[in-house]
Amino acid sequence: MKKLSQFFCIALLTLASFANATHPNQENDRAQSQNHYTIQTPGFTSSISYDGDALLKFSYFNLSGEPIKFQLLQTGTSLLFAKYKSISVTEGFDLAQLPAGVYTIRLVQGEQIIERNITKKTQAIIFE
Repeated sequence: MKKLSQFFCIALLTLASFANATHPNQENDRAQSQNHYTIQTPGFTSSISYDGDALLKFSYFNLSGEPIKFQLLQTGTSLLFAKYKSISVTEGFDLAQLPAGVYTIRLVQGEQIIERNITKKTQAIIFE
C-alpha cells in the first residue's frame, strides 16, 4: 500500500509540473515570452525560436532542394534577408539593436509563403 501511495504522489507531482509549464507562444511567470514555431510543409521543415530579448534561432531541413528565402520584417519593411540553397541550415541572429515591437518572419519557397510574428519586449541596446 505504501508503494502505491508513493506512486500516486509522484504521478500527481509530475502532472502538476506539466500543468505549470509554459506553453509555446505564452508568457511565463517572469513576463518573458518564448516564441517557438515548428513549420512543416511539403517543401521543408523549419524551426524558429525567439527568446523575446535578442536571440533569434532559425533552422530548416530542405526537402525539395528549392531555395528558401528568410526575411525579418517590421511594418512591411525588410530588415534582414537571406537566401539559402543548402539542404540543412541552422542560423542565429542577434536582434538586440532593434527596438521593442512586433516583427514578422517570412519564409518563402517557390509560391509558398509562411509568416509568423514575434514580439521583442526589450528596447534596443545601442553601443557607441
